[in-house]
Amino acid sequence: NQRSALLLDNGIVYIAFGSNDVPGDYHGWLFGYDSSSLKQTGVFNVTPNAIQGGIWQNGGGPSADLNHNIFVVTGDGPFDANRGGMSYSDSFLRLTTSGGGLSVSDYFTPCDQQTLETAGQDVGASATVLLPDSPSQPNLLIGGSKNGSLYVVNRDNLGKFDTACPDSSTRVQTIPVGA
Repeated sequence: NQRSALLLDNGIVYIAFGSNDVPGDYHGWLFGYDSSSLKQTGVFNVTPNAIQGGIWQNGGGPSADLNHNIFVVTGDGPFDANRGGMSYSDSFLRLTTSGGGLSVSDYFTPCDQQTLETAGQDVGASATVLLPDSPSQPNLLIGGSKNGSLYVVNRDNLGKFDTACPDSSTRVQTIPVGA
């Protein structure tokens, strides 16, 4: 199910996919196509060796910074990138387009990812929003989760995954805004 808005950045149209709100065998995908020729320029699968990990973003699209890094937030599913795996469910991702493809250059996954996943309160309930730079906190990104938390992270150093909760050292702030 293609639910997210499209992103046009640097001549590339980015299209994100999840599922049709049903459990089962689906993947989160991000595709890039040249806006002139429609030639595919990149593909990223959130869970290449598993299932789920949809890119929902509540209808909002991927975001891009001035360096053409692409930012998305993923939903429910397995996460094992911290153990050398390739699944990035429940994560904020920074993807690069170098080398003609799409690959993860950094990510942030909450320390309680498994608890959120089990409770159906995964991240990815809103699109990523890149905030305007300020002198005190440049390069921030925000995004929400189903449990009502608003995550504020540094998009230049997302922080990956920290098993120690709370993982406040890897994010700027978490704001409870209601469930």
